[in-house]
Amino acid sequence: MRASRPKARPKVADFCSATLAGFYAAVDTLTSITPVVVGGTILAGGRGGVIGTLLGVYLISLLNNVLNFMDISSHYQQIVQGLIVIVAVSVYVEKKRKL
Repeated sequence: MRASRPKARPKVADFCSATLAGFYAAVDTLTSITPVVVGGTILAGGRGGVIGTLLGVYLISLLNNVLNFMDISSHYQQIVQGLIVIVAVSVYVEKKRKL
């Protein structure tokens, strides 16, 4: 004889909502990291400043406004932000390699 109630099985909708929540968190993270990387802050820590981050926020906001004005889908805007992060990190690595 069991004293506890039977547990409900997870449903497909539960898995779908968890997947969407994870995807949204990833997109939101990219949106918040991009201006910081563009501003020159090193993600590993050590160097960076408020002025550079503010300039990064300004540049990314300007870019997003221009892309919205051009009626470009938000999916493509996320792709552009990802490419910007890749380029910024590549520039940092090349700069560090030359030192």
